[in-house]
Amino acid sequence: MYPPPSFSQSHRYNALQEHAAFQEGLHTCGICMEEQPGRAFARLDCRHAWCRGCLAEQARIHVAEGSLDALRWAPWVLLRACLQRWQRT
Repeated sequence: MYPPPSFSQSHRYNALQEHAAFQEGLHTCGICMEEQPGRAFARLDCRHAWCRGCLAEQARIHVAEGSLDALRWAPWVLLRACLQRWQRT
């Protein structure tokens, strides 16, 4: 008989199962209010999720307007840092 899975293995399994269920379900984007399948969303560890189209458009607008400093929400802060590095190269 195999030993029972460790906590980290079972935690990972649960996270993968929950992610798969999210990907298959329908969700409403908090920006455009459109219902779309989970695989059309970017989902953060905090469980916030927005459709990729809206997130890409917001990033495009801030890059075009040169207003990267307006990106204050945590995921945007990471995006801003990446975009600033990209602009320097």
